[in-house]
Amino acid sequence: MLAASSCKDGLIFDGEGDCGIYYRIRFKYDYNIKFADAFAHEVNSVALYVFDENEILVEEIATTDKAALSSGNFEIPVELLPGKYTLLAWGGLMNEESFDLLADTEVGKTRLQDLQVKMHRQYDENGQARVSEDLLPLFHGTMPLEVTARPGTYTETMSLMKNTNVVRILLHEMSGHDVDADK
Repeated sequence: MLAASSCKDGLIFDGEGDCGIYYRIRFKYDYNIKFADAFAHEVNSVALYVFDENEILVEEIATTDKAALSSGNFEIPVELLPGKYTLLAWGGLMNEESFDLLADTEVGKTRLQDLQVKMHRQYDENGQARVSEDLLPLFHGTMPLEVTARPGTYTETMSLMKNTNVVRILLHEMSGHDVDADK
């Protein structure tokens, strides 16, 4: 009876279709002042990195497709063997002028802790680093994922957090006198 109900043997489920294991990773950015999902409006690229239990890169998927990202139902499909994984996503990192990954990625070699980003900086004659333009938006998220051996399509949602913000401060002298920039 077990063999007859097995998806592999296909005796009962012949008309049911594929018996594969599929995961879809959705993204949301609701850690903001409005507590509303702003992913579709703010994130213009996504790079998803999948690491195995030993924190070694097993898959990398990236997109800059603005139409797909802004659609409101963007997902990245992943096909993984059953096991435990860690997912890391960087949003807004690709094709930007503000940040770069510190390391080149290579499946089977890159470790989770290698995927850090660095901010582009200009150096003056004294070797002092500075940034003279506003930083473009950068987002990140991590989550564990346990892939089961049960056939089906599963959707998981990864929350992203924004790493950059632009803060402007306006000083105004209440007495009506000019503000002394040296003070």
